[in-house]
Amino acid sequence: MRRASKRSGFTLVEALTAVVLIAVGIVGTLGSLGAIAKSQSRAMDQETMQRLALQKYDEVAALKTVTSGEATGDFSDQNELRFNWRVDRTATGTGNLDSVLVTVSRINRPQERAEIEGLLCEPPTTSGGKQ
Repeated sequence: MRRASKRSGFTLVEALTAVVLIAVGIVGTLGSLGAIAKSQSRAMDQETMQRLALQKYDEVAALKTVTSGEATGDFSDQNELRFNWRVDRTATGTGNLDSVLVTVSRINRPQERAEIEGLLCEPPTTSGGKQ
C-alpha cells in the first residue's frame, strides 16, 4: 500500500504568481507617486506665477513703469529665470481710467500662465495747484 504523501510549502507556479502580483503593485505605486510629484510641481509653479504677477501689477501701479501700451521682460532681478512677464495697459475711454493686464508665463511652456487684471486711475494733471 502506498501512503499519500503530505505536501507542504508552495509550488513554483504559486511563488511566481505572487512575485508578479507584487511587481504589478509596486509599478502602480511608483507611477502614482510620479504623477503626484508632477502635479505638486505644477501647483507650485502656478502659485509662483500668481505671486509674481501680483508683484508686477503692484510695481506698475506704484511706480508707473508702464504708462501705456505693452511691455515685456523677465524676472532675472528676482532670480526667477523660468518665468517672463507681459503688461498691457490700455485706456478705457472713461476719464483717466486705464485697464492693466499682467501676464506671467513659463518661458518653455507659454500655455501655462497666470494673469492679474485691474484698473488704474491717474489723477488729472492741473496747472496752478488747483483741480
